[in-house]
Amino acid sequence: MEADGLSLAEGKEYFHGKAVIGCFGQNPGSLIHTGTKEEIEAFTEKLIAENGKVGIVIGADCTVPGDTPVEHLKWVRDKAA
Repeated sequence: MEADGLSLAEGKEYFHGKAVIGCFGQNPGSLIHTGTKEEIEAFTEKLIAENGKVGIVIGADCTVPGDTPVEHLKWVRDKAA
């Protein structure tokens, strides 16, 4: 659950089963911005365990701070693969 207060599962229900994106925050200091590899990978695993891999796009709610290390995004991608 992040900025809009909805989990991915709640978002899928709200949008009648359509694909949804989100769960990582978009603000400076959010997990995707400042988290460790272990924290980001664990959160990604949790999202997949709770929601599966169908109908979700794991990402920030809108965008990420411009100084977010690219490695942080790669950790999500690699863990979700």
